[in-house]
This record gives sequence, structure tokens and C-alpha cells, in this order.
Amino acid sequence: MIRLGGLGIYQRTYSIPYNTDLPQLGSDTTRNTNITPLFYLESDYFFLRGQHGGVHIYRNNKFDINAMHLQCRR
Repeated sequence: MIRLGGLGIYQRTYSIPYNTDLPQLGSDTTRNTNITPLFYLESDYFFLRGQHGGVHIYRNNKFDINAMHLQCRR
């Protein structure tokens, strides 16, 4: 059984503090914006929680053992 916990959107706007006016970059890229969808799903076998997810290996009423994937942005 899959339980939908929610949907969301995460927006991040940031500035690069370095000179990016280089010919190989093509334009001024000192200000950037990222939009990331967020999913919150839970099932008996896997889960998605925002920007990470994983697989349930062992579960009981006291604790869980999970294999997780964390996404790191560069």
C-alpha cells in the first residue's frame, strides 16, 4: 500500500561571488535559480521524503533499518 504524504516545490535563488564574465561561459551567470519538486510517499517497501528516498530493510514497532539515497547538489 502506498500512502501519499504530500507534494511540494522548493525554489532556491543564489549568487556566485566569483567573476563569471568569461567567454567560455557565454553570459553573466552570477545569479541562479533552481526549482526542485518534493514528493512525500511511504509504502511498506520504500519511501520518498522530500529530496531523499530509500528502501526499508527491516521495520518493527521500535526502530527501522533503511538503505537511503541522499542527493547532494554541486
